[in-house]
Amino acid sequence: MSGVSGSNRITRENFKKVLRDYENKILKNIPGYKSVEISGSYNSDKTKMDFGDMDLIVHIETTLDKRETKKNIAEYFSTLPDNVAVPFTSDKHKGKKYYNSGEIVTINFPQPDGTVQIDNIIALDIKEVKFKKEFLDMPAEKQGLVLGLVKIAIQENDPITLINKLGIRPPELEENEEY
Repeated sequence: MSGVSGSNRITRENFKKVLRDYENKILKNIPGYKSVEISGSYNSDKTKMDFGDMDLIVHIETTLDKRETKKNIAEYFSTLPDNVAVPFTSDKHKGKKYYNSGEIVTINFPQPDGTVQIDNIIALDIKEVKFKKEFLDMPAEKQGLVLGLVKIAIQENDPITLINKLGIRPPELEENEEY
């Protein structure tokens, strides 16, 4: 059993078939849906034959911010029939239809071998899709190294000065957030 949903693992053989089904039954019904990209270990480790979840970068074109977009997607997931958005079976989240965390809205979806946890990583423009795909397609060790280096750079320098030097326009920080 995998992750928050309590789903089964999915084989490489079933992955793209389930993705097509998921896109047609769910993603294409989300207002502003543009595209979906597979990311994560499916791409970074071609020798891997099964996966604990499906990591998908979902491009949504909208005038809403990410928080509102994710909220709307979560509300949509909650309205789907149980045979499409299968209620979670994990002890901690039993009965839930979705899990909204960080950049991701998770759902449990049918597959030939039971169900699969699908992590919908939300991106609001094509530049964000490309960045997330490039980062998430790195092996976990490289992701950790990059995150560590960036964290050290921000901790050792004034974040605003560093951001200005890099020419980045970050979003406004919410309460209890930091760079």
